Order: sequence, then structure tokens, then C-alpha cells
Amino acid sequence: MGQGLIEGNYIHDKGLNSGDHINGVTSNGSTDQLTIRGNTILNRFDQTDAIGLFQDFGVKANRLITGNLLAGGGYTIYGGANERFGKTYNIVVTNNRFSTIYFPKARSFGPVAYFDKAGSAQATSGPETLG
Repeated sequence: MGQGLIEGNYIHDKGLNSGDHINGVTSNGSTDQLTIRGNTILNRFDQTDAIGLFQDFGVKANRLITGNLLAGGGYTIYGGANERFGKTYNIVVTNNRFSTIYFPKARSFGPVAYFDKAGSAQATSGPETLG
């Protein structure tokens, strides 16, 4: 998804075949506004993510991830930074809740990866600060 609004969805019970990447919501490159809010996204597997922002086709910018219930994945959120196409900017992750339904810390490795908190981004989520 490159732009728009993803809201009010219940994403769960995904399958896994050998070699798969398991993503709840994925955005692969755009600077148009994308808002992901008010969703429940559950990934019972210990790899990939609940929400993934990746620079597969362009720089990541203008993303708001807010008010979601998230669980699972290797990292629950991938934040889009890797400078393949440039520095990320205006990536805001706030007011999300992380469930321990699958892993004691809500995810296998960590809450977020590839998040550039030195850029013009913010990542806080309830009691847990990300990044």
C-alpha cells in the first residue's frame, strides 16, 4: 500500500509456507500520506512483522501508525529506514498497544527495526518507547 487509510481491520491467522515472509500490513515505498490506525494485526510467527515499511521501491515518508493493537513477528514494526532510496522522514508511531499473546515481549526480536529516530520521526507507544 503506497498511500491512503488502513483502518478498522482485524488481520490474523495468516499461514506460513517455507520461505515466506509474513506481514500484516506492508508498504514498499512512497512519500504520499499513509495512515494505519485502529487495526488489530496479529502475526503468530517469529519472523517478519505486523506492520512493515520498506524501501523496496522508494523512500519512506509521511506514515502515521496509531491506535493499533499489534502482536508478533520478528519485529512488530519495521520503520522504513535503510537509505536505499534516501532518508526516511515524517514516520510517526504512537498510541499503539502490544499484545503478549504469542511472545512474552509481544515480538520475537524487538518492537521495531529500521527506525531512524535521528531523522524527523517519532516513535512512542503507550508505556513502551520504540526505537
